[in-house]
Amino acid sequence: IGTVGLTEQEAREKHGEVHIYRTTFREMKHTLTKRDVKTLMKLVVDPATDRVLGVHMVGTDAAETIQLAGVCLKAGATK
Repeated sequence: IGTVGLTEQEAREKHGEVHIYRTTFREMKHTLTKRDVKTLMKLVVDPATDRVLGVHMVGTDAAETIQLAGVCLKAGATK
């Protein structure tokens, strides 16, 4: 599990309306090995600015992968 930024509930309390984007994907190493292992990623986004408020992941290497999302959040990334 990896998480950075606001949860969906925290974002709604602080910003009101938020948009939620969810996706699943197979990590590159699992694509090469043909293993059917998926990672779930959820973005919490401010619809007025498209700024990403939170990123949450569940998957094999989510704790490592989420570090890049943390850098993006700190830099003010938009979706």
